[in-house]
Amino acid sequence: MSGLAPTTRVVRSDTGAQVALAEVADARAAVPVWALDRELRIVPATIAVLTRRTTRVHEVRLASGRSAAVADDHHVLTRDGWMPADTLQIGTRVAVPRVVPDPVDPVWWPDDEVILLAHLLANPGATGRRPLCYSTGEEANADAVEKAAAHFGVVPRRVRHGDWWRLYLPSPANLPRGDRHPMLGWLDELGVAGEAEQAHLPAGVFALDRRQLALFVRHLWAAGGVLRIGDGQPVLSYGAGSRAMVDDVQAVLDRFGVATRVRRGRGPDAAWHVMVLGADAQYRFIDEIGAHPGGGHIAQRIARFLAATGDARLDRRPTSDIGWDVVTSSQAAGEQPVCAATVTGPERPSERGAGLLEPALLAGGIVAAAG
Repeated sequence: MSGLAPTTRVVRSDTGAQVALAEVADARAAVPVWALDRELRIVPATIAVLTRRTTRVHEVRLASGRSAAVADDHHVLTRDGWMPADTLQIGTRVAVPRVVPDPVDPVWWPDDEVILLAHLLANPGATGRRPLCYSTGEEANADAVEKAAAHFGVVPRRVRHGDWWRLYLPSPANLPRGDRHPMLGWLDELGVAGEAEQAHLPAGVFALDRRQLALFVRHLWAAGGVLRIGDGQPVLSYGAGSRAMVDDVQAVLDRFGVATRVRRGRGPDAAWHVMVLGADAQYRFIDEIGAHPGGGHIAQRIARFLAATGDARLDRRPTSDIGWDVVTSSQAAGEQPVCAATVTGPERPSERGAGLLEPALLAGGIVAAAG
């Protein structure tokens, strides 16, 4: 027997969206997901059946900030092979996806929608304000939002306040009486939260192809991220008041093989931050995602800095589909409901040297047995 908490998120292989196992259980059809084959390569698979039970679980937390509630007897892939969750110790290295593949069925949005969504999501409270408006300290960001808003027929009114700008985004002048602001209707269709504390990335973002996803991240970072050299080291981070938002940003960066950690600032109201750590990850971010024109010169400085250290190489790419994260906490969490999945599709991955075969899922950001 085994199981994962119903809130554990798995990655759909068709759309790239992260969905909770509870949602999979409620689905009327089999759900396509990412799993592992015999060579530990990430391949499309299918969750055909989910069963439920209540059992003792362990809450496993990793250095990257990821966590999962796992049944005590559920197996997790470690450097030493498959191990039950209740045997994991602090310092145990567990398998995580190094790069999550692009969705099998990517979607396309107009670039203006990609850009506008990134800026509005990164601007705390922007999507909840009435009238709809956007604030920024970077003129290049104001220019980008102003141009993208034209896609909806919106002509922004720009007001400068010292060294920052506010763009008011009124309804189009020719909007028929009784019709809703087109940008608000669009945000509602995407499921964008109006409160900063509830912010998350819409599921549709994960379905974007690699070019448009990089475009989204560039503008998200331009509006709400940090890209600089401080205290002799590059600093690449993104902060938000919502843990769900930074978890989603971490998941998006997994598509580019950019290693990150999630941390929280000090104080009860402190923001969450997803941080790009290590020369390789920082170089990959600059190389594959880049920066909005307003931050382009900083990105070039970071690239030159990393090249000068000799610790990073632009041609370095992942040689395996999995990497290793470190257990920082593994604690008993009492009895909880869990779900066990039946996965079909890939061959079963083998444990090094032991010949043990188990189906495996990318679940909660870790490699765990499916059933």
